[in-house]
Amino acid sequence: MRLVLFWIKLIPYLPWIYFNAKKAAKLPFGDRYPMLRKTARKIVAINKLDVEAIGINNIPLNDGFLFVGNHQGTTDAFVFTEACSIPITAVSKIEANKIPFLSAWYKAMEVIFFNRDSLKDAVRMANQLSDYLKLGRNVLIFPEGTRSRSQKMNEFKPGSFKGAIKAKAPIIPFAFVNAYIPLDSKEKKKKIKVVFDQPIHYEEYQDWSTLDLAKEVQARIQTMIDENL
Repeated sequence: MRLVLFWIKLIPYLPWIYFNAKKAAKLPFGDRYPMLRKTARKIVAINKLDVEAIGINNIPLNDGFLFVGNHQGTTDAFVFTEACSIPITAVSKIEANKIPFLSAWYKAMEVIFFNRDSLKDAVRMANQLSDYLKLGRNVLIFPEGTRSRSQKMNEFKPGSFKGAIKAKAPIIPFAFVNAYIPLDSKEKKKKIKVVFDQPIHYEEYQDWSTLDLAKEVQARIQTMIDENL
């Protein structure tokens, strides 16, 4: 029921969301994120989501890093954009490109889509992600690949980190806390927290396997969740 109400509340704003995306797509890439953030903030406000950002100062001043976080609920993308003023693009499953109205924003932000069932496409995704990072773009990825709808995470997929390794880019672990509750749970609504950890620089992880890197990042994120419940 909460999810249905979410979309009902958005119906009057869908044309505005769509045409804002079309307008943003005509701008230089660096000027698009403020418009995306304005849109996300509207969606957050309409649904009365209470969002708190913690540890923003941990985000590097230099661009070209990978945000890695847990994936709790339906509103994660909007909540993250509300919490983070640092411009990003993202990696997403190819099915998301078919979502009406919102797909226009995915196109405007040049989101990297890939088929999770194709090893060849996963390699292409990692290469494109690496290229973005080398260009100085900041990228968001959810290594679980699907929503957990809880404070516990599904296992992180090691392949999610190959693009960062290839680009020798910093990795910024972050945690959603309570982000699944508004739409994906019957629990009483709570403040949603987005907690940013200190970066893991290439010099620190260069000798780790992708599996070890995935486990370390996931462990740090779980610690942030547990400490902010």
